[in-house]
Parts: sequence; C-alpha cells; structure tokens
Amino acid sequence: MKKTTLFIMLALVIGASSCKSKRMFPVNERAEPDIPVREERFSFTQETDRISQQNNTFFVVMGSFQNRDNAEGFSETLRGLGFTPTILLSETGFHRVSVNSFLSEDNARSRVLQIREEFPDYADTWLLIKKDD
Repeated sequence: MKKTTLFIMLALVIGASSCKSKRMFPVNERAEPDIPVREERFSFTQETDRISQQNNTFFVVMGSFQNRDNAEGFSETLRGLGFTPTILLSETGFHRVSVNSFLSEDNARSRVLQIREEFPDYADTWLLIKKDD
C-alpha cells in the first residue's frame, strides 16, 4: 500500500512539473521595466508651482542635485528639450527636478516610460510620491 501511494504521489509531482501550457501561465510579452519609486516630503521652490501642483501626489523626476545651481542649470537644459521643469526641495536636502505631476500613479508611470523611450539619455527617470505631513 505504501508503494502504491508513493508511486501515485511521484506520478502527480512529475505530471504537474511537466505541465507548461502557455494557456495556463500566459507570458507577458513586454514586461514593464522597473521604475524606481521614492516617497518623501518636499516643498516647492516656486509659489506658482506649488499653486498649480500641490494637489498632485506623483511626480516624474529627471534629475536630483545637492546643489540648487546645478538643479537650475539642468532645468534650463530640460526647457530646451520642451519640458516645463519644477524644482522640489526634498526633506533630505536634494533638489528634485520634476517635469510632470499627476493625481494617478498609472498616468505618472506611463509618462516615465514615455520619457525613457523618447529621450534615451534620461532612462534613469523615476517616480517621486509626495508623503503626507
């Protein structure tokens, strides 16, 4: 009886491990690339940016600098490419250069992927989530 039970269990294990039907386990043909995400508190460096974006939670960040002058210079570069950058001062002291903000995480992720595709030099674009106070 023990041999029969062992044989049945072995047959089930082998049968289950050899089943690789694509219908049972569909493969995502185009997996979404990893998008780094960071959640932190920050303040807007310009009042006009605060007024227009304060209700948004998800920010698309293309650069991060310890030095504000570097953030300003990078912002000018991005303006030349057609972006409208906003500088955010994070709770960690970094100046985050954001180019878009959204209420929806899905929309923000889509924008990150769009930027990465259209501007390969900025493939390290990431997502900042505004942490509530």
